[in-house]
Amino acid sequence: MVAAGKFWGVEREFRAKFGDLLIEPVVGLAYPAAPSEAPPAEALQFQHDPARLPFRIVLDFFFRMHDPTRVDQQFKYYGPEFRSAVFVHDSEQRREAQEFIRDVAEPRYRRLMPVATAIETFSQFSPAPAADQDYFRQHPELPRFGLEDPCGTHHERTWILIENLGRQRHFEPLLNEDGEIDTEIEDSDEDVEPEPRPPGYGTGATEVVVTEEELQAMIAQLHRRS
Repeated sequence: MVAAGKFWGVEREFRAKFGDLLIEPVVGLAYPAAPSEAPPAEALQFQHDPARLPFRIVLDFFFRMHDPTRVDQQFKYYGPEFRSAVFVHDSEQRREAQEFIRDVAEPRYRRLMPVATAIETFSQFSPAPAADQDYFRQHPELPRFGLEDPCGTHHERTWILIENLGRQRHFEPLLNEDGEIDTEIEDSDEDVEPEPRPPGYGTGATEVVVTEEELQAMIAQLHRRS
């Protein structure tokens, strides 16, 4: 179970990326177990077959589809209910999440700020009303990118883009001459400090449902990073 701001956008991105590999995705409020005093968070709950969709691949996408350096905020939504969090069900998931943050996420977000994602023990889940489920499918008129997108920061980014964010003013759509989203960034040896970012920003990648072959390639790439 993952939390990353407004649950509408989290569900949209996970459905777009993984399609039928997500089993019974539902948005709602996730409650952490005691002794945590944190309030419930807007979250996406789903089941998955680890043989087809490993937890590490879920983590890899999760940390690329939102800004995990934000504390209690994503886009225009503020408050602890919009925090970045991974709700784990057992010690093995906790270990995987901790290792992923330490070995993959933290080094790649180093030009921004420390990763603020909490790893919380799952206690209970309260589904949201039907009007909130698969929200963007119910409202196809809503824009996909930019400040008019209700979840403007929920879009997939490449690790190359993330590693180079210190050279960019903030997350924003990078368009090529054809008006398509371009994730290629000219490299530089200059070490530039991150610049302040406005509270509203957005970027994205082409919507695609991952195939079995792509999953295997992602797994192999993650193993090479480890």
